[in-house]
Amino acid sequence: MSFFIGAPPLTPVIKTAAVTDIARLNTIFAPLHVLLTPLQEAGMVKVGTVRGAEINAIKSRLIDAYPSVLPETCTAIALLALMQEEKDTASLIAMIMAIVGGLETHLKIVQNDVKFVCSQSFDNAKNLGKTVPTVKVVVDEISAEFHGRVNAKKVAAAYDIAPSATIAIVGVITDSIFTNVGLTVLAILNENGLIADTINVHPGTGVHIPTRWTKITVANLSATAQGHFCVFMQA
Repeated sequence: MSFFIGAPPLTPVIKTAAVTDIARLNTIFAPLHVLLTPLQEAGMVKVGTVRGAEINAIKSRLIDAYPSVLPETCTAIALLALMQEEKDTASLIAMIMAIVGGLETHLKIVQNDVKFVCSQSFDNAKNLGKTVPTVKVVVDEISAEFHGRVNAKKVAAAYDIAPSATIAIVGVITDSIFTNVGLTVLAILNENGLIADTINVHPGTGVHIPTRWTKITVANLSATAQGHFCVFMQA
């Protein structure tokens, strides 16, 4: 059962102001943009909750007490600045993701309401088609084109995953596509599988679920941003 929700409108004034400010933000952050090579991407260490705690322990219990252990290429002051930069970057991402989260909810509401209006219009057209042959032709065309296919086609289930969270998904269709539709890197692993078999899925990409991986564990490798993914489930 569908229903009309209604949301505060994204007015042209809001859109114009947002586009202007986003363009300004892009200009501000442009000097920070770095294009990593595939080798660099693969070799980067993923820092989550556990590694973050280890880093803090090394800093507070070793480096602060014995600064001579620092590599020659870095000073204590430089390390402090780097760690502050890490916090500042994570804070900015969290602020931006809060805006993105609000927009995603707004988009879902608007999409729902558009579908509601169009569905109601389609139902009205069915009734009108009983007396207007030309309308019935169009209704039949749309029914044949979309409704039959939608009923026959398996639709992927969408999931959200909190920062640094891990969730178990039961009843996955193997050899189907697992798609990362968020902005964080996700890791998937078969239940009780070997850590070495973990598959990392980067934003905007998808991977095939291996055979027998009907129950998987999904981990969000970002400590600051919510993840989003889609996976095909058994009936």
